[in-house]
Order: sequence, then C-alpha cells, then structure tokens
Amino acid sequence: MRLVRSIAWCALAVLPSFALAQKPAPQSSSANALSAFAGMEEDLFRTTPEPGVRVGKLVIPLRSDPRSFNPANAAAANDQNSLGVMARMMADLIHINRATQKTEPALAKSWTISKDGTQFTLKLRRGLRFSDGEPFDADDVIFSFKVYLDEQVHSPQRDLLMISGKPITLEKLDAYTVRFTFPAPYSAAERVFDGLAVSF
Repeated sequence: MRLVRSIAWCALAVLPSFALAQKPAPQSSSANALSAFAGMEEDLFRTTPEPGVRVGKLVIPLRSDPRSFNPANAAAANDQNSLGVMARMMADLIHINRATQKTEPALAKSWTISKDGTQFTLKLRRGLRFSDGEPFDADDVIFSFKVYLDEQVHSPQRDLLMISGKPITLEKLDAYTVRFTFPAPYSAAERVFDGLAVSF
C-alpha cells in the first residue's frame, strides 16, 4: 500500500511540470512592464512653489511631534519628523540633486577644489537672511561646523567630518568665503556638504 501511495504522489508531482512544458513560457513581469512603457514620454510630477511670505506660516503634516530642531542632536538625526521639519527650515552648503545625483549650488553659490583634492573653497551667497532678519555669512558656517565637530556635543554627523581619523578644518577667508581642508583626498568630499544644516 505504501508503494502505491508513493507512486501516486510522484505522479501528482510530475503532472503539473509536464502540463507547463506543453504551454509556451509567459513573458516575465519586468519584460511586460518595459514593453508597456516603451515609447512613452516621462510624466513627472512637478510643482511650482509660491514665493515665501514674510511672517507667513509653514504647515507640515507629521505623524508625531518632532523630537528636536537641533541638527547636531542625535535625537533629531534619528527622527524622521524632526528631519522633515528641519529640511524646510535649514539649508546645506552644496546640494545633491536626488534625480541626477549631481551636486548643485545651495548656500554656497560656487566652489573650487585644489589640485590635490584636499581643499574646498566655497563662495557663499550674499543677501540671505535668517527668519529673525540676521544676515547669513561665513561666521554662521564656521559656527555650525564647529558644533558638529565638538566632541562634547556627540553629534552623529561628526563621523562624516572625520577623514582617516582626523577632522576637517575650516577657515574664514572673508565674510562670504570659507575654506575647508580635508586631512587627505576624499572622493566623496563634495557630498559632505549636503545634508549638514548650517547655523541653528
């Protein structure tokens, strides 16, 4: 009786594969998706933001309260609600375009790189002001990066500013020019300036 059951189970296991062998193989779902989009133009969602209004109101829907508005704080760095608010209130020096993965000017309007790849000289935009009306300049950049680098602060971003175990150094060349010196050439150096909020 056991032998008959074993033969029956083997037959049942083989029948579906035999039936599939008789039918042509269907196209894979990724091939179907590619053929469906072939020849179609991109239909990207684009918005045209309205200019800001002085003493206006910014409303952002969140799942819960932000933990902190201090970007050097570990609680803020690990909280999506805090990051979402800070992304709208603060800016970085050089921005990475998430669509092209290329660097673009942000608070720094331009920058030059030394031949050995260790020095980045950033020219800051003029005429920018904080929400309290105070002007933005090189002192704000120096202050922000000193806070990130301060060992007593325990900022999670500090590791981003350490190359080969040594910190990046900064110097103010004039009111709108800052030089960053890396301890060694670093291939992703421009990307260090994206995602680090300036002045808080």
